[in-house]
Amino acid sequence: MGGECREKGALISPLFVHLPTRSAEHVRNPIDWSAKTKKVQMIRVEIPKNGCRSATDPRFWTLFQQDFYEAVIMNKSNMQWINWRAAASYGDPMMNEVIEACEAMGIKDFMSMRYDWSEEIICQFYATICQFATLLDLTFDDDEDRDWLHDDKVLEPHEVDFMYNHKVEYDPGTTKGMLPFFAYLNKMIRKTLTPKDDDDNNVQSYTHNILARMRASPKKFDVFEFIWEVIRLTSFTPEWSLGYAPILMKMIEQVTKLRFYKEVHHTGLKVRLEKPMTTPRRPRSTTKAALQRHRSQEGVSGIEEADYNFPCSPDGSEVNESDEEVFDDPFADEASSGVVQEKEGVGHGDSGDDGHDD
Repeated sequence: MGGECREKGALISPLFVHLPTRSAEHVRNPIDWSAKTKKVQMIRVEIPKNGCRSATDPRFWTLFQQDFYEAVIMNKSNMQWINWRAAASYGDPMMNEVIEACEAMGIKDFMSMRYDWSEEIICQFYATICQFATLLDLTFDDDEDRDWLHDDKVLEPHEVDFMYNHKVEYDPGTTKGMLPFFAYLNKMIRKTLTPKDDDDNNVQSYTHNILARMRASPKKFDVFEFIWEVIRLTSFTPEWSLGYAPILMKMIEQVTKLRFYKEVHHTGLKVRLEKPMTTPRRPRSTTKAALQRHRSQEGVSGIEEADYNFPCSPDGSEVNESDEEVFDDPFADEASSGVVQEKEGVGHGDSGDDGHDD
């Protein structure tokens, strides 16, 4: 960890992510450790300082650490924190259930922790995790009383069927058709407990297990063990985002008694209320042909509303009503003039057709 001032309590000048220093006497191409998880895992278990120093950059001890750092510096931490006061201010019963469940689960305080970080320090942490783990005393004793979430089998999509609204189209393993209670929790957990930069429409593997434990009677698990295990797995996988930057930064400063300039601001997650089940909508067609076909299929003169519902927004975002397509009445002009004329062959080559279907 570089810096101009090392006095305890003094603010260390800004540290910036930068490529490792090269040696003019040791010309080499850095090894790309991406997609080499098993090999990285084997190297990680070795104690770096057992041998002579090989790194050409003073921030590292081995060339492996140096190359791994170069592979991860493009990754970012996407952690956010939850403002429970703002969530409670909605006065929404379902949101209140979510807050109570997080409290009962023992994860509420962690999810609301707010702490800025230095990107360079976090990159160094994941590159030299063994030394940092020793420094921060990140070890665990075998304790049969602990509830190790990673010992659980990852739930299959058919095992999480209870998280979805069966009255609408849904897809287990994704956010499509997910009940609001679990949709809120998934959105919050993916930015706090299981931070990854993957598709927001998919529910991550162990997130399934966490959500399953938060049903009517929340079943607690060892949160810190879960976090450390994800950190350990991330140190084997350079392409993963560098999660848990806020808590790591806080621990590093508390243990070292040093204060670093933290340029990355820990932002809050704005959780929007899920939209309720909407009433059925009219067909979104603006052509007379489609209107005529719809009437003939229904066997009635008017447009009946379809017998189906739409699920609430799976990611918690609100729909912009101004973006909704407008249904144009093809007979509006004739009705306003008070004269409705019979037309032959409506639907094929009609001069009033605008030329395109939805």
